[in-house]
Amino acid sequence: MPTPVSEYTTTPVLTVEPDETLASAVEAMAAKEIHSLVVITDGCLAEGVFTSTDLLQAVADDADLESTTVGDYMTPDVVTVDPNDDVEAVAAVMEDHDIGHVPVVDEQVRGIVTESDLRRFLAA
Repeated sequence: MPTPVSEYTTTPVLTVEPDETLASAVEAMAAKEIHSLVVITDGCLAEGVFTSTDLLQAVADDADLESTTVGDYMTPDVVTVDPNDDVEAVAAVMEDHDIGHVPVVDEQVRGIVTESDLRRFLAA
């Protein structure tokens, strides 16, 4: 029987707007000990994902963390999944798109599924 991805979704998900500074995003990620943020629009729709890999690129580019925005380094055109999607199908989507984080969205962002969440599924 298929398992809905909502059973392995990390909630609540930490979100940021694209105009927030990298410094603010990094502080939030460090405080919550997480590796990704969902970048949202005013209507709480997923606009992108900002990950620790994006942060590394910003550091490599010698970006000023106090003035550079999340929108400058986020991954746009984000792939999303529905809370009712089968967790194995979500894993295939992540593999097909070579991504480690995927927002779970119905009408709004409800959570995020990460590689760690998929490991929990496999271990169950």
